[in-house]
Amino acid sequence: MAELHLIGQIIGGTEFSEKSICCRWQLSSGENWRVLEGATEGQTQLDTPQIGSVSSWNHPLDVHWATRGLQGWPQIHLQIYHLDDYSRTNLIGYASASIPTRPGIHYIDAPAWRPLGTFTEELMRHFIGGGVELADAERIQNGADRSRLRTEATGRVYLEIGLVFRDFKKFGIEY
Repeated sequence: MAELHLIGQIIGGTEFSEKSICCRWQLSSGENWRVLEGATEGQTQLDTPQIGSVSSWNHPLDVHWATRGLQGWPQIHLQIYHLDDYSRTNLIGYASASIPTRPGIHYIDAPAWRPLGTFTEELMRHFIGGGVELADAERIQNGADRSRLRTEATGRVYLEIGLVFRDFKKFGIEY
């Protein structure tokens, strides 16, 4: 079986209007992929930047997969949360990115967005907190259902990913 080893980090987030943010992440892959080692989901620490609007997480990623085919190539899905003054966590954005298909070091800029609610829901979000969340975040991971949503951009998440390929050529897969 061919193997893919991902070593990297979620560097941080920028352009978010809120301070005190963290990121929950999940690496997903198709049924032909098997995780040999490493965590495929987790959460960064909370960062409250004192200067500027860049939240630094530097959260490590280290996952080793084995695969029989290219279908279901891994993707990373991110949910960005804000901790308010009353210690409530509010979702402020979703982001996702496909893992690159070439070995080496890659820098990824994942734009974050959030679904817009009705006028009343947006008014409540502004004064009370909270906001509209997706009932099933997995449905939008393929991008097909997202086109029906009204959304707004909320920020960006930066990732640094190093990829090591093993035995891909042995199985007739060239990159």
